[in-house]
Amino acid sequence: MVLRHCLRAWLLVLLACAVVWCGEPVLEFVHISDTHVVDLDGVHPKLVAAREHFRHSAETLKGLLERLGRESPPAFVLNTGDLVDTYCFDGPSGAPVYGQIERFREALGGTRLQVFLALGNHDIHRYRQAEGQPGPIPDPSVAEEARRRWRQAFDCFRNGTYYGFRRQVGQTAYFFLVLDHAESPVREREFAAAQLAWLKQQLAAHPRDAVILAMHIPLGEDEFSQSLKAAIAGANNVLLSLAGHRHTDAVEEIEAGGRRLTQVRTAALGYGADHWRRIRLLEDRVEITATGHPEQVVKTVAVAPRRQTYPVGDEGMREGWSRREDLNLRPAVYETAEVRACRNPVNHVQPHRTARNCIPPRVLDPFGTQGKEAPPCR
Repeated sequence: MVLRHCLRAWLLVLLACAVVWCGEPVLEFVHISDTHVVDLDGVHPKLVAAREHFRHSAETLKGLLERLGRESPPAFVLNTGDLVDTYCFDGPSGAPVYGQIERFREALGGTRLQVFLALGNHDIHRYRQAEGQPGPIPDPSVAEEARRRWRQAFDCFRNGTYYGFRRQVGQTAYFFLVLDHAESPVREREFAAAQLAWLKQQLAAHPRDAVILAMHIPLGEDEFSQSLKAAIAGANNVLLSLAGHRHTDAVEEIEAGGRRLTQVRTAALGYGADHWRRIRLLEDRVEITATGHPEQVVKTVAVAPRRQTYPVGDEGMREGWSRREDLNLRPAVYETAEVRACRNPVNHVQPHRTARNCIPPRVLDPFGTQGKEAPPCR
């Protein structure tokens, strides 16, 4: 009898928690970085010895995705670069040894989680072995070739290696801008300038969205960072910057064009299976948890409420919508389209439905290709 009353009490507590939780719209995603997946088969012996510490990184990534999918699936996983240890290696004869992107695809395995990716410096260079050198030499001359291969391999990169996607949480629209901060702009000035122009265009087009930046190299004092900070200086709706690269954890306030910005770095998953972080999006705030401890909130960032409405009139006509189309589209149509898009990631149109309104996907066009909102990479 006592056991029965105890069980009933626990059930009531859980039900009450569920009611409170359901009463506040929330979306959770997982941030990881620096997975350094590697395949050392056929690689120069000295390079194998130098990069041996990442040999089991593929199993670490696969194990985490399986665990997340089994225990408490997030809405998606966002990996901010150094997906692989290098784009290709020197072999014993000096010829390139490929297969790193393919190994990364295998590591994602059969996960049903949505995954979004950013490129890191390791993803677009070649590790070379030169006589007389104590260790591997990163060669960035293959960057263009590497980016082309990544674009062929994953849907989110089809229209370019920087892109955007949106998620709706109640009345708040979150807009993720995934940047390609993987190489020095000194060597890639044209690429960097095009990306910054695209970024400014997206910020101007989405003044009511809560914007989250994601990139590999954290914002610092380098040339690209300074240009990026200047670009977001007047955009008070930019809430967060997510990064990796340094292999260490940090939740810090940085100066960005005369304003303060929260920057989150998550330690390298390649160095530890517990190096992952849950981030919760709510209508009025973002909750950032400690790495490996999703129950521990270490930072809360406030979000100013911005009511989202259907574009009608002149704005609607510019986006290809009309008031008549607004009235004719029913929630059931959106539900069916959303389910279909989730089943088929190459479907680039993923409308968002809320209790009061439906938000059409924004058009992102990084390379003048009229590409729609980026789909998940996986």
